[in-house]
Amino acid sequence: MKDYIWGNKEWPNFYWDRSVISLKDNEVFYNEGFLKGVLSSFEKEYMLKHHAKIISTEIEKSWKIEDENLDKLTVYSSVCRKLNIEDAINRKHSSHIDGIVEITLDAIDGEIKTLDSSRLFDWHSKMFPNSKSGGLPIKKGQYRENPIDVIAGEYGKEKVVYTAVPNESTDGEMEKFFSFVNNDMDYSKFVKSAIAHLWFATIHPFEDGNGRLARAISNFVLYQNNKGYSFYSISAQIKLEQKEYYREINKAQTNSCLDITEWIIWYLDCLNRSIIKVTDNVNVTIKNEKFFRKANSYSLNKNQLLMIGKIIDEWRGKITTKKWAKICSCSHDTATRDLNDLINKGLFKKISAGPNTSYELIY
Repeated sequence: MKDYIWGNKEWPNFYWDRSVISLKDNEVFYNEGFLKGVLSSFEKEYMLKHHAKIISTEIEKSWKIEDENLDKLTVYSSVCRKLNIEDAINRKHSSHIDGIVEITLDAIDGEIKTLDSSRLFDWHSKMFPNSKSGGLPIKKGQYRENPIDVIAGEYGKEKVVYTAVPNESTDGEMEKFFSFVNNDMDYSKFVKSAIAHLWFATIHPFEDGNGRLARAISNFVLYQNNKGYSFYSISAQIKLEQKEYYREINKAQTNSCLDITEWIIWYLDCLNRSIIKVTDNVNVTIKNEKFFRKANSYSLNKNQLLMIGKIIDEWRGKITTKKWAKICSCSHDTATRDLNDLINKGLFKKISAGPNTSYELIY
């Protein structure tokens, strides 16, 4: 039998190199603060929509990690309804997705609350309303009654990569876990979230859904007693780094040593990349808004408005008169006049000359 972290007689007394972790921790703390500062310049309406978008992304990506594709627009519509945000999409209700949205909102709303078996059982029941997972029956809203292995590999070549804590120990193990989550620690919420994620995933208390619940618990800890908006999505970043995520968590679980420094470093780096990515996107939004405020002071024709919208939303490659003419179904001369007019207005600039002439927006 493999050595597992829960087999250590000192389990679950984790430890880590605090001098190393503190450097990463401070970096995440700084970048989160910077993102909050950037977002604070926006109106409440934008903040609410950002909040809804982040929650929707968190849900969609968390389920996608488990190979279940939720309809993005239905998820977003459900989030908007729950948050009383005006929704132009207005997709039909899905009781399954509504339940998943309720789990996420409960995890991140930041009210002073405790994590306990009752809350987890409610989350689990909403995840599997029909008591089925992948078409197979599942006991929802209760801890598993049998041993469980985590399997990986192609069909026909599967192998056991991890065996969870014995089922007869689940109740006692979860009580220790709840005590950890619900009590203050002498380290940051980021480190606490990393530990909670690994600890819960290692216990693996349910028949299915443990990964999704681990990520919900990660958010519960990150937003614990911190009511406000959601700023970034940990699941979106984990999805991008899915192979590394499985490798790192498995490495921590299949090691009898309780030193989880490497896991915490990876988790904090993942959080950091998520925060930086959202910050970059928000900065692009700020640039675009400044550009539109400037552009709105001029009278622009329909082709100019069309192209500006396309360039900001989805443009790839260089802007040339040839591309402009093709997209707008106009002549080369008309495209040239439109672009020169935008240059004169200070909205565009020419970045090359001759046969390779191209243009770009001036933010």
